[in-house]
Amino acid sequence: MFVIGTAGHVDHGKSLLVQAMTGINPDRLKEEKKRGMTIDLGFASLTLPSGREVSLIDVPGHERFISNMLAGVGGIDIALLVIAADESVMPQTLEHLTILKILKINRVIVAVSKSDLVDDDWLRFVVEEISSLLKEANLETVPIVPTSAVTGEGLEKLLVEIDRAIDQTSPSRNIGLPRLPVDRSFVIPGFGSVVTGTLIDGELSVGNEVQLILANKKARVRGLQTHGKNELTVKPGTRLAVNLSGISHQDIRRGDLLTYPGWLQPTKSIDVELHIVSAAPRPLKHNSTVMLHLATTETLARILLLEDDQIIQGGTSWAQLRLEQPVAAVKGDYFVIRSSRSTLGGGSVIETHANRHKRNDSITLKRLSALRSGSSKEILLASMERLGVINPTTLAQEANLSLADTNDILDSLIGSGIVQKIPSAKGKTVLLMSTDRWNTIKDRIASELEKYHKLYPLRAGVSREEVKRLPNLPLSASEAVINKLVTEKTLFAKEHLISLPSHTIHYSKAENTKIDLYLHQLESTPYSPPNDNAIDSDLVKALIEEGKVIRVSDNIVFTAKAYNNMVDQIVRHLNTEGKITVAQVRDLFKTSRKYAIALMEHLDQQRVTRRMGDDRVLR
Repeated sequence: MFVIGTAGHVDHGKSLLVQAMTGINPDRLKEEKKRGMTIDLGFASLTLPSGREVSLIDVPGHERFISNMLAGVGGIDIALLVIAADESVMPQTLEHLTILKILKINRVIVAVSKSDLVDDDWLRFVVEEISSLLKEANLETVPIVPTSAVTGEGLEKLLVEIDRAIDQTSPSRNIGLPRLPVDRSFVIPGFGSVVTGTLIDGELSVGNEVQLILANKKARVRGLQTHGKNELTVKPGTRLAVNLSGISHQDIRRGDLLTYPGWLQPTKSIDVELHIVSAAPRPLKHNSTVMLHLATTETLARILLLEDDQIIQGGTSWAQLRLEQPVAAVKGDYFVIRSSRSTLGGGSVIETHANRHKRNDSITLKRLSALRSGSSKEILLASMERLGVINPTTLAQEANLSLADTNDILDSLIGSGIVQKIPSAKGKTVLLMSTDRWNTIKDRIASELEKYHKLYPLRAGVSREEVKRLPNLPLSASEAVINKLVTEKTLFAKEHLISLPSHTIHYSKAENTKIDLYLHQLESTPYSPPNDNAIDSDLVKALIEEGKVIRVSDNIVFTAKAYNNMVDQIVRHLNTEGKITVAQVRDLFKTSRKYAIALMEHLDQQRVTRRMGDDRVLR
């Protein structure tokens, strides 16, 4: 299904024309009917001569309600620009046409309304004036149809032109991620909350779990309607009403966005390509504050220009928008900026969660250029480079591509060695990283481990937790990176320690003498060993890592043989008797209370035993 939206100056007969074509009065508010002009968005359905059904959105023409106009015009496929024959081109005609160009709505039909109020000469003059305007806007091929909602003149031809325009319009894309910018919400007694909008980028079905991104509230789709007809599934490009369960109407407002949970996060900082219209009253300066209109939302925005100190009328530049309120946006979304009186310009979103940039930074400008106009492959690589490590689903969402297209490109990039595939630590999915970044991380880890081995030659390695901090990635991603490096034999892992495969511990003759003496001392009184103050702490750590001794407290170390024998006897006792005291442990090994307490507290920590009063039992 396609969506047609009206545009044009106040009181040029947009609503009357819609009513004449559809039989439906789109002015739904009492105040609109009283004042005879559209204040908020109106909606109607229209069946064309071809039998196709389309949605019609009637937007307000008055300057004071331009924000309402912008809330409705963003999701349309074809614009119906209405110009009254008795007044011709007026200020809001020009502004609405400017907005259509900014939002890349290039499929336009002009309806010259109220043609019954003028003579043929005047009508020809008006058509010529409109033609000149369209030529200046590079819309020379746009059809111009004189009409009258009163006499019916031209309505049949207008419907034919709409049919023809639809023939030339591509269906809305479907990348499997439905988005519904909310332009209206209300409550139906007995049914609950309802939101309306134009569905884009994916299908929506009854029963789907959904989320309002800005409200951060989840709900379930209870029902779907298009033009009063109940539907089980609705395709993108459809004007839609969604009945929601599990959410209060008080949590919903215009400007929010309905989609699947979990993939889209609100943002207050976006990188954009920004164009200032030729009719802007003055150049736009760095740090200016404007009103941003994106889909159905509006918020104040501070503009940080990334190149020059200003953008002149008709100029285009890179910019970052810092927003007063968060928005839900994806790469490629179009937007408009306005002052309190006029439309200043607009553009497209390049990055949705932008970091702070240095101005005139060549690397940043090059990356933004690749994101804007590069191939899908270049866009994926630029997104990957910014995020560091990412899974295919999130990468597809960041690049605003379908998951199927993303996977096809990734297969090629992985096959050519440009991208590395990293199995996740949990094994359920894969992570992706550019090979350049992978090599940088691998070299950094190897370099840090080499330094560590030189500084502490008697230590078997670095704890895995310490190594996980080296890549400067989320810990779960770092775990996956380490596992891949171990699999590739770039690293060696033994229990909780990580080392270079080439690292081995070599004791000097003097160190071997000290170790032999120390072990002999431990073995001479295995259950009451001397403390470890007589030997270098690094040697003790090396012996622990080799598994020759076991530390049970700060200064008590047993040989592995003595420790294992004590644990075996304690476990046998517990299996037989069910419990054991510190005194019994002391007597069992003919040692002192100091050693018995240290051993049992150690076994508690190792979750072999559990203390219950003065007794220990098996866990």
